[in-house]
Amino acid sequence: VLRCHCGWKAVCKKCKSNLVLHKSINKMMCHRCELKEPINDYCPKCLSKELIYEGVGTETVEEFLKRFFPQVKTIRIDMDSTRKVNSMEKIIETVKKNSPAILIGTQMLAKGHDFPKVDLGIILNIDNGILAPEFNSHEKTAQLLIQVSGRVGRGSNSGRVIVQTFYPDNSLLKKIKTGNYMEFAKSFIKINKNLNLPPYSAASIIRIFSTSQDKNHKQLKEIINYLKKYNDELKIYGPSPSAIH
Repeated sequence: VLRCHCGWKAVCKKCKSNLVLHKSINKMMCHRCELKEPINDYCPKCLSKELIYEGVGTETVEEFLKRFFPQVKTIRIDMDSTRKVNSMEKIIETVKKNSPAILIGTQMLAKGHDFPKVDLGIILNIDNGILAPEFNSHEKTAQLLIQVSGRVGRGSNSGRVIVQTFYPDNSLLKKIKTGNYMEFAKSFIKINKNLNLPPYSAASIIRIFSTSQDKNHKQLKEIINYLKKYNDELKIYGPSPSAIH
């Protein structure tokens, strides 16, 4: 994320998401609607040229590792590096060779790919999953941790997974650390039962898009009134703006 001391941040003109620096294409890019913008040389608000780059993306991690481990091949697996046809197949072929390598990637790295010689897995900033507002964020985070653990140590008994967190005493992380997913699942489903969350209830989101917020609110209120007449036992929350609106 690109920002300035005055409070300005580079945001998408279409959906107001933060723009992310992609050095491989030398552009700022929105990960929500894929809008691309030139990189700012100065702040459009205060004209300062002292801009700050924040956040740890795959490119930043790649640069850091190349600096500290120049003798080891570093391979980045993300949306940019796998755009070209057959690029993923070439990466997998390179990884399966005998020479040491460091893999860097987004969640796609943990899903569906077999890397038999991986002995160490590191998950950076797992707290994004722990603190996410969705009711099933802990369940998704647990599944990701299990998937990453399953990718490590297949070729030997020395597999190890390191998780970066500001909350090492978190009950979810402690349960997953035991490797017993069923124990976690049982405790998680018990919580959902007490709170009447899925699978003990059905939940849905009605989301409306238009060029006018007033039109959205008016339409949603009409839907709410209809639903209340249809079933007075429904719990209805909102209307409220999307997290990114």
